[in-house]
Amino acid sequence: MVINRNEDRLRYSSLKLTERLWKHLDGRRHRQFYLMFVLMIISAATEMISIGAILPFLAILTDPESIFNNPNVYPFMVMFDFSKPSQLVLPLTLFFIVAALLAGALRLSVLIITTRFSFAVGADLGKDIYQKTLYQPYSVHIDRNSSEVMNGVINKTDTVIYGVLLSILTIISSISIITGICLTLIIVEPFLSLLAILGFLSVYGGLLFLTKSRLEKSSKSIATESTKLIKALQEGLEGIRDILLLGCQKLFSNIFHTADKKLRKSQGDAHIISGSPRYVIETLFMLIIAISAFFLSKTEVGLLGAIPVLGVLALGAQKLIPSFQQVYGSISNIRAAKESLIDVLTLLDQHVPKSLLEQNVKKLCFSK
Repeated sequence: MVINRNEDRLRYSSLKLTERLWKHLDGRRHRQFYLMFVLMIISAATEMISIGAILPFLAILTDPESIFNNPNVYPFMVMFDFSKPSQLVLPLTLFFIVAALLAGALRLSVLIITTRFSFAVGADLGKDIYQKTLYQPYSVHIDRNSSEVMNGVINKTDTVIYGVLLSILTIISSISIITGICLTLIIVEPFLSLLAILGFLSVYGGLLFLTKSRLEKSSKSIATESTKLIKALQEGLEGIRDILLLGCQKLFSNIFHTADKKLRKSQGDAHIISGSPRYVIETLFMLIIAISAFFLSKTEVGLLGAIPVLGVLALGAQKLIPSFQQVYGSISNIRAAKESLIDVLTLLDQHVPKSLLEQNVKKLCFSK
């Protein structure tokens, strides 16, 4: 079934459109995606280890005796023949450094691989759209404005790469990391961790609900005005002889400027919506740390004994905020790119008989 651009676009959810886009990827891209997913899970596991390692690292620095007398640590003492707390400082420091380096290296690897995958898929989609367009009957080319195809192949495919493909991969990677970090924080300090997580979810969930209609409006404007922009450029440059003879440069310049201004405003609105919640979350995080320090100082261990827990919460929140922000920003980007995705799918769904694609032209053999 081909999506009709004139139908009610609200009938198609972003998830349904993403499923349709998935079907246009070949088996090789599917396998690459599954391998990336495994790498994302491994990256999330290393994040758990790096955050979990901060607790014994800070504890051995602030209160060595508590770690040395911990029954869970005793088997390691016997294994490595440690007899005093100071002997644990170097091994735990090295373990924390290695865990942090490994987590950072894997996150960088995920970023590189997902980015290259998205742009490779974009190249596949652009080729598919252009090829299917060339195989369309002449009557279709007469009825359709060429600027729509040009915009679909160049601009809207780029929008799908940045707004949909990269955003989906970012969401999957960030959710896996968020899950690992949240589990680690809940194990270390259940109440305060749950309070912080619920606070983050409430802020981002509320903002997603409040900005939904505005993002849909921006999405329609971006898709419409980008086509008008390409059309204005194409008609102006192709008809430059007539424009010079008639002296209507100002008219075409105004048409271009109007479309460009609306496009930039919609893109700016989408960017503001996707990036603004971080400042609210950072303020919320500072409040949670202050409240945590106050209540932990009232416990038996006191503030000095609570430093390792506060360190874990601080490091975990420092990693959670960007991950939550990436999920929120990616969802906003997908919503902003929805209309462009529909247009790209319309071009991808163009019907071409297999006989034309598989047509083998025999070589002409010249003899005598």
